[in-house]
Amino acid sequence: MKDKKKEILKRIKSLDIYHINQIDTDYQLDVEIIELFVRTHYVFGDISEIEKDKKVNLLITKVIEKIYENKTNDVVKNNNQNYKKEIEKIKKEAVIRAKELADLRKKEQKELEKKKRAIQKKEKEKEKIFKDLKKKKIKLKDTPDFVRKDKKIIKEVLEIDLSQYEDIHSSLKSSKSFNSYLIIEIGNKNNIQLIYDFLNKDLKRDKEIVEETFLLLSEKDEKKFFQKLPKDLKRDKAWIISLIKNNVPVFHHIDKDLKKDKDIFKAAIMHQYSGLIKTAPLELQNDKKIIAKVVSNKPELFEYASDNLKKNKKFIFDLLINMSTYQAGLLYKFIDKKLQKSKSFIQPLIKVYPSTYHYLVPELKKDKELFFEAFNNDEDSDFEFEHIDHSILSDKNIINKNIIINKLSKKLDQSYGYDFYFPNFIEKIHPSLLKSEEIFEEIIKFKGFHRKVLDWFDPRLVNKYKDKYLVREYHFQFWHGEPFFPDTYIFNHSDKVVKRFDTTGRQDLIYEKSFINNETINGLDTLIINKAFSSLKFKKEEDNRYYQKFKDLPVLGFPSNPERKEDQNFIGYEMHADDEDYFRENNQIKYLANYDDIYEIVSEGKDIGKFLFSTNNYRTIQMFYSSLKNLFKILNDQFYDEDLGEISLDLLSNNKLDDFIFIYSQIFLNELYNEINPVKLKKTFIKDLNHFLKKFDLKILDCHLDTMVWPGETDVDYNPNLFSEFQFYVRYKGINNRIES
Repeated sequence: MKDKKKEILKRIKSLDIYHINQIDTDYQLDVEIIELFVRTHYVFGDISEIEKDKKVNLLITKVIEKIYENKTNDVVKNNNQNYKKEIEKIKKEAVIRAKELADLRKKEQKELEKKKRAIQKKEKEKEKIFKDLKKKKIKLKDTPDFVRKDKKIIKEVLEIDLSQYEDIHSSLKSSKSFNSYLIIEIGNKNNIQLIYDFLNKDLKRDKEIVEETFLLLSEKDEKKFFQKLPKDLKRDKAWIISLIKNNVPVFHHIDKDLKKDKDIFKAAIMHQYSGLIKTAPLELQNDKKIIAKVVSNKPELFEYASDNLKKNKKFIFDLLINMSTYQAGLLYKFIDKKLQKSKSFIQPLIKVYPSTYHYLVPELKKDKELFFEAFNNDEDSDFEFEHIDHSILSDKNIINKNIIINKLSKKLDQSYGYDFYFPNFIEKIHPSLLKSEEIFEEIIKFKGFHRKVLDWFDPRLVNKYKDKYLVREYHFQFWHGEPFFPDTYIFNHSDKVVKRFDTTGRQDLIYEKSFINNETINGLDTLIINKAFSSLKFKKEEDNRYYQKFKDLPVLGFPSNPERKEDQNFIGYEMHADDEDYFRENNQIKYLANYDDIYEIVSEGKDIGKFLFSTNNYRTIQMFYSSLKNLFKILNDQFYDEDLGEISLDLLSNNKLDDFIFIYSQIFLNELYNEINPVKLKKTFIKDLNHFLKKFDLKILDCHLDTMVWPGETDVDYNPNLFSEFQFYVRYKGINNRIES
């Protein structure tokens, strides 16, 4: 019997038995046989040994249950005369196997616990050794093998002291995957040569390792490194081409005869050094694939294409329609001179690509048929009026008022974007159109409105706007980690706000911030904020920790940025909330940060991190106060009048400024104990502001707080990861106040 069992176990190991039904029925319920079968044939994936043991136990149970189920079904199906006896026998077998399995599980559970304890002990020992290594109390060579084999520990140790590479375990020294990982993770231009020098001979010859090393070398070290490589590698043409295609800068270091090799030279032109086309043989300069690749990045290199390609209409057509207007203009200069002047070549090109008109030779730009072809096919509004020939631009029968207003409305957003646009073409339109109030009102909205613009328009029209009211829009956008330092955006309107500029979302167009220095916030400002905050009562008791406790508030306010040098020692992250060891080791931590808030830790001891005080309401008041302070600073810079005095937030309220902030910050706060009507209070707030601003002929028309702000370009990688924005609409008087310096 024992021999039979041994034979079955052997056949399972050798994969001779691959299905449970191939096992002799007398042994199908043997726990040891089932366990080996499961471990041999089941695909466990990337899980720990402990998890694997748990899975094996579960699968053994399922296999046994399935076998009993099949046996019982067979008895019933075959209408066995000894039905009751057979069922009884199966039940007895099930009890026996269940006991065997229970005993096995107990045994395995003990082994599992033993393994767990051993792993925990090892991990603690490893952690202690790792700390000592980082503090340089011990050397790597004095640590046990399991530490010298640990990739994570080795990586961090070598980041501190690369010379200890010699003492890592031999299995890691010879491991290509580990050394490749090491090069990628810690390699840089200052240490990569040293890492490579530590490698064994086989790894130094490995093509992938050499490539990874080369990419990290400084330019001055490349030649020396390449010269040290084995000769057979340096002469390996296929490998060199592969390196060039992967942007490894080896071309200038290879032997002269290899540089002249057609395949290598071609690879270098197409993948790294497009400028080589200048000295390339005619065969390569006449190669469509090479030229197309070269000019896709540097269109001006079309100058070095063969005369044959410069005359090839289809080839040039395909190149131009796949380029930006700027790129196409550069390439156009170098196509055959006759083609540049050929209307029959240009006209079909303009139909597909209207912006072709921008770079036409002067005589074709005057062609009205070509102009209308371009203008009427310009669905994407890419057609730039600055490129229109003066004879067409100044013809009011072609460029009329409606066309100009339509163009200006489409280009307004671009004026406030990073590429900054101002419609200078207006100066050249027909003089009668420069009397149009509608066109003038559109121009007023553009960023970069300068005094010279007034000279373009009819003096009587300009004079009409001397005392006319206009509107300016101010946005103060705050990252919650810096509640005193907003990004400021300024937009302009005529006397009505027809378009609202959205700076709150991840729209395709990102507006450019105005370069304005933020108002300085000092200790007196924090005092005002603290007094206002301590006067506010909220519905939730936990939010009233500082209600009527002004003196208990931090003198400099709550810290808000876990990455700021002066705050980082006091702010931890929410993931540590239940980690008592973390707080024991970092006992100066008084705050926790998560995605949307900074919390003050209220409790101590075992409950640390369990009870937290949100600083979100305090931060809203900081942002509200800062937006007002910055608004008044900008208004003072833009509208200061020596006779009327300074426009300052400090002069705003007859009452104390902290009372003003206490009252009106409630417009933007939620869950207040005493409910207020925010719409009504906002009207009173604007009325109070305007009472002060009236003597400067300024008026706040409206204000908003938007807490749903997602400015993609200013996202941060650490918490809190929220943004808010205060917006103000201010009316002012006179076109002279609209002019930008």
